[in-house]
Amino acid sequence: MNACLVRWIWTCGLAFLNPACGGGDEGSGGISGGAGESCTKTADCKSALKCVNLVCQQAGADCPGDKDCSGMECGPDPVCGESCGSCDSDKTCEGGQCVEGNSPATGGTWTDPISGLTWQVTPPSGPHKWYYWDEAKSYCASLSLGGHSDWRLPTIGELRTLIRGCLATEDGGTCNVEEGDCLAWSCQDDSCSGCSGDGPGSGGMYWPDEIEGDCCLYWSSSPVEYPFDDFVWLVLFSYGSVDMNVGNGIHAVRCVR
Repeated sequence: MNACLVRWIWTCGLAFLNPACGGGDEGSGGISGGAGESCTKTADCKSALKCVNLVCQQAGADCPGDKDCSGMECGPDPVCGESCGSCDSDKTCEGGQCVEGNSPATGGTWTDPISGLTWQVTPPSGPHKWYYWDEAKSYCASLSLGGHSDWRLPTIGELRTLIRGCLATEDGGTCNVEEGDCLAWSCQDDSCSGCSGDGPGSGGMYWPDEIEGDCCLYWSSSPVEYPFDDFVWLVLFSYGSVDMNVGNGIHAVRCVR
């Protein structure tokens, strides 16, 4: 089955070329970013490759070690995606800098009384608010917020516990996509497509009032198990839908503990 199902991926009102399709003009044979070729970002590389130290490498390849943390106090470095450090317990990492953890800029934390999970209220903002999947995992792993440093990227099941007002995709709904139960491409059916109109949350989103952020696709930590090894499950909260996209697309991140 061809991984290039949609040539252009829309998120947050912007269009991004699906890396599974290759880049360049139609009929050009795609981007040239094969293994060992130069790059400035993962999107410059062919599917299943990532940009490490300005060279396209196999996804999962170890970083040679010369990460670039210049001007950064925390979070993943832009070259290898490795940690540049963490912040004190009263601060959080935003845009590579440690800022006050409970300031309006970072939004603090909220514990869902239904699931018992604690969430980052306001996701990253500013010039680096969208992340590749590997970056999103590194960001959460290095986050220090609300006096805790055990944050992580949520599984698709955990991310679904945030959906409000769309019964089919809420936790326990008829959409079959669930961590440890059904993560294959075929698990997504019409019931996963979400709802129309405005949701009950801030900005008309299908999430709790206590949660803030852009109306974008949000990463889970759950990869699509079959038939593609480079797709990841996400939730689009503007529709409450359970979707999938390639790991070297860029989307929003919200951490959980």
